[in-house]
Amino acid sequence: MSKNKISATAILIVSLLVIVVLVIFSLLDNVKSVKIPAIVQTETTAICARTSGYVVENTVSPNESVQPNKVLLKMENSDLALQISNLKNEKKILNNLIDSTSGGDYISLKLTLLKEKISRKKLKIKRIETTIIDLQENLKIFSEISAAVEKEYNSFRNLYEQKKISAAEFQQKANDYLQTKNKFETMQNEFSLQKNELKIERNELHNLVGNELLYRENPTLLALDYRMKLEEISGKLEQLKLKEKALTVTTSRKGIITKLNFRNGEFVNSGSIIAEISNPDSIFIIAFGNVLTHKKIFVGRKVIIYGSDGTKFGGFVKSVSPLVKPVKAFSSAYGEKSLYNEIEISPNNIREARKHLIPGEKISVRIMF
Repeated sequence: MSKNKISATAILIVSLLVIVVLVIFSLLDNVKSVKIPAIVQTETTAICARTSGYVVENTVSPNESVQPNKVLLKMENSDLALQISNLKNEKKILNNLIDSTSGGDYISLKLTLLKEKISRKKLKIKRIETTIIDLQENLKIFSEISAAVEKEYNSFRNLYEQKKISAAEFQQKANDYLQTKNKFETMQNEFSLQKNELKIERNELHNLVGNELLYRENPTLLALDYRMKLEEISGKLEQLKLKEKALTVTTSRKGIITKLNFRNGEFVNSGSIIAEISNPDSIFIIAFGNVLTHKKIFVGRKVIIYGSDGTKFGGFVKSVSPLVKPVKAFSSAYGEKSLYNEIEISPNNIREARKHLIPGEKISVRIMF
């Protein structure tokens, strides 16, 4: 009976020693390292629209694996198609005009049209010059009338101030004076407008005569304007064709579709993010250190990564954010809100990490001091 008691006592003592040892090792482990929460992430690429349009076909689905140049979706833009069609027609017309300038009949026709414009312009200038002469005569006459009316108005104003005439008599004379003054100013304004118009018309006549002379001496100048317009239209057409090509959206890299933002029939603005693609080969971990461990964690520190499937493997600290920020608790250990700094961790073996880690899942890591 005494032997059983001794055996039980020994077992109890050994158990207590084991517990003490485990506690000591655990304390030592926490002193030399820290276990913190983390999230598995991958590099993500945003695919943006380079033009606007309505989605007519989605060719991929979320979580689908894609290769470079894979078509993600197709759009249509009726306004863009119409602009391209109109510019193509303009380009065709200009090419025909350029070709036609080499013919003698066309040159003769162009010069005839210029002569007609010059003739009409000369007639218009003649009418304006006649109008200006008439206005000058009328202004001279009306200037004398206006001066006489103003003199009479001043006399009546003096009489009214001396109370020798009634207010009604003075008001009548004041109305006559204002009407005469307004009419005179209107004639002056019209005279100025006609002079300005004459100047413009003479300049236009000068240009027409100059063009006639140039075309007569060098018929190839007829095509110069057409060639300049053709070059401008060709540039616009190339830009629109690039936009038309951009209606078919492709990916430039391989990866997994993590997000699709538009469905068939929806309108996409230029610059909108159409999809997001993650690269599974670039898996990394963002851990969240608190203010107590911030000064102990440096780039290059060894890390133990705990997979959600129970596996663990090595890694290292790649970068440490110098800032701490408030955020909702990652776990209950941090309370409702905590300050944290982001710590980027790279697995030693990316291939092994891909087997045990899923992008987006929450895990734990232990960083060694």
